[in-house]
Amino acid sequence: MRLAGKVAIVTGGGSGIGRGIVLAMAREGADVAIPDIQALNAEKVAEEVKALGRKAFALKTDVTSSADVKAMVDRTREGLGKIDILVNNAGMASPPGLPFTNNTEEDWDRSFAVNTKSVFLTSKAVVPYFIERKAGRIINIASIAGPLSAPTMPPYSVAKQGVITFTRIVAKELAPHKITVNA
Repeated sequence: MRLAGKVAIVTGGGSGIGRGIVLAMAREGADVAIPDIQALNAEKVAEEVKALGRKAFALKTDVTSSADVKAMVDRTREGLGKIDILVNNAGMASPPGLPFTNNTEEDWDRSFAVNTKSVFLTSKAVVPYFIERKAGRIINIASIAGPLSAPTMPPYSVAKQGVITFTRIVAKELAPHKITVNA
C-alpha cells in the first residue's frame, strides 16, 4: 500500500475521473476527503471508500468560493487529522462545439472559475499547512486540450493551459519547502 497513512483531498471526487482517483488512492491505503458541488455523489463515493476499509467523508464544496475552500481544508484537518495530498480535479468543459465567436462572457467566467481559479484557491489554502509540515503534494488535473488549443472549446482550453502554467510556477516556488506540484 503505497499511500498507507496518507490523507488526501480530491476535489470533484464525487464522479468521473475524480471518483476514480479517490478509489485508487483508497485502494493504496489513503484516507480521503471528497469535496464536491454535488454532495450526494460525494457521499456515495465516501461509502465506497469506507467499504474498502479506509476513512472518508463527503463535503458539499464550491471550489470557486474561498470560504468553502477554507472550510474544506479545516474540516479535513479536523476529521482526518492532517493533509498530505491535494488533488485539484474539479473541472468542467465549456460548451462543446462552439467557436470562440459563439462563447459568452459567462462561458469564459465559469470555465476560469471552476478550472483555474479553484486550483489557485485550494492550493493557497493548503500551502501554509504544507510549509509548516515541510512536506506536501499537489496534483493538478490538466488536459491535453490546453496545449493542443482545442478550437471547439476555447474557454476550457485556455483555462486548462492556465492550470499547466500555474503548476510550473508554483512547483518552482514551493520546491525549497519540500512540496511537489505536478499536473
